[in-house]
Amino acid sequence: MGKVNPNQLARQMEETTQDFGNNQVCKVCEALIMNNQCLCENGPSFEEVPLPKPESRVAPAPVATSPLSPPSTTKEMLQRLPGAPSNSQIENWKATYGKAYVLPLDRDEVYVWRYLNYQEFKKLRSNKVIAESEEKFQEHIVMTAVLWPTIGPVELATSRAGLIPTLFGVIMKGSFFLDTEIALGLIDEL
Repeated sequence: MGKVNPNQLARQMEETTQDFGNNQVCKVCEALIMNNQCLCENGPSFEEVPLPKPESRVAPAPVATSPLSPPSTTKEMLQRLPGAPSNSQIENWKATYGKAYVLPLDRDEVYVWRYLNYQEFKKLRSNKVIAESEEKFQEHIVMTAVLWPTIGPVELATSRAGLIPTLFGVIMKGSFFLDTEIALGLIDEL
């Protein structure tokens, strides 16, 4: 491999690579460039030349919020919605159910939910009308566990198609219905 002019090298690297943090990746073969070489035949093959330092990525300073500025937290997003639960209502739910969670699916579509306890799950599973179809079972789990906004038959009929399965999945995972492989991965020996 012949010597390469460092200015020419920098231009060539700029044209043929993407920057991913501190690493350079060849745009041709998408392989990480190590020691200024990639794995493809047509990609850059360089002599060892120090790479320029990436730009510093400093987080912007916090900005004071106004009613027109975007919310900085999920709780703030929730509080800005019309009819949102008050802090005292959220505290009441926590006292009743142990924990309350918020799931922002969109700017204007935020759900407060809780996990199911085992007795609630058994009761829903043993109800023959509910248990006869997976769809009805999912709907009743969601109607039981979503605290705000209220989800009833009208909301079920008019919601986006994936809302109920998504909420159901989140509620079930939050209620510790985990894949066995995931649970096994959490095990630690004492």
